[in-house]
Amino acid sequence: MYPSSVLCSTHEKKVVRRDNFVRNYIWTVLQSDPSLFFFKLYLLLNHRGGNLLDISFYHPSKDAKTHRTYSCLHCRAQLANHDELISKSFQGSQGRAYLFNSVVNVNTSAAEERVLLTGLHEVADIYCECCKTLLGWKYEHAFESSQKYKEGKYIIELVHMIKDNGWDAENMNQSKYFRK
Repeated sequence: MYPSSVLCSTHEKKVVRRDNFVRNYIWTVLQSDPSLFFFKLYLLLNHRGGNLLDISFYHPSKDAKTHRTYSCLHCRAQLANHDELISKSFQGSQGRAYLFNSVVNVNTSAAEERVLLTGLHEVADIYCECCKTLLGWKYEHAFESSQKYKEGKYIIELVHMIKDNGWDAENMNQSKYFRK
């Protein structure tokens, strides 16, 4: 979901009075401009009279406040906001991985001790909440003092995620992991 500041900066607004007219209006607009297929449609109830609907079409590439996110490759559930990315220089069991400060839509398993490239850690595997795919792990405890900064952070392997929302062509990493 987009923050209210994004909703306020819409590119096209129409106010309509009847539900059946709303459906016809949406159908007409979508047929007249196929690019609106990529728009997010928001129907907001206007409390003046209770029967007005505010229809807003929002296009991520036209709005500077779009939040870039990472999503599950398998089910497209949002996993992390780009602002939560700490490092791109980690190695997972299946290749490159990113370290995030926080993630959403994941479940964790019980923590276990594992010897990783940087030493002994207590980690818990993380799974996509929607499709149950193993995505990476959460650092619960680091035994070496130089690795303490990882505690409470999350690793997601690139083979399991894609970039979503607001990534334009010049910002897209063209690696095999981030092609849509």
